[in-house]
Amino acid sequence: MPNETPGKVQRKRKVEASEDKAIKEKIRKAETVSRNERQKKEMTYFNTELNKLAGSSAIDELAVKCGVCKGKKVIAGDHTVSGKVQHFLINHFEKCQEKHDRLRKSASGSKTIDVLFAIAQNSHTAQQDQQPFLEPDIQNIEEEFSNIDDV
Repeated sequence: MPNETPGKVQRKRKVEASEDKAIKEKIRKAETVSRNERQKKEMTYFNTELNKLAGSSAIDELAVKCGVCKGKKVIAGDHTVSGKVQHFLINHFEKCQEKHDRLRKSASGSKTIDVLFAIAQNSHTAQQDQQPFLEPDIQNIEEEFSNIDDV
């Protein structure tokens, strides 16, 4: 029997193709979607395959949430489950993963603003520790202020 295993690469029967076409139209029109058992199995399989890609997940048959950038990406809906995963992998995930890795490497090599403030604060306290603490001469200050009334 064709399409017993979800994700197995086979040509869809006319009935399955028309069911899938109807569900895609409902998704595009933002209507509520009710899936049959086959479509539920395919959606579960789709989610498990996407989850292997850094925790990505399927929003529906036409959209995927990337596990790296957390963005919503529209995919081709007329493919099999493995074709949808490959489409997402090639057209978005690999590029997004490379970009994320490149940004992480550049961020680890440079200092963040918090690190710079910590360095500046530590050097400021070190300078204060080197200078002796001078108590203000309170008597001289009081005499200066008392003479102000005389003027």
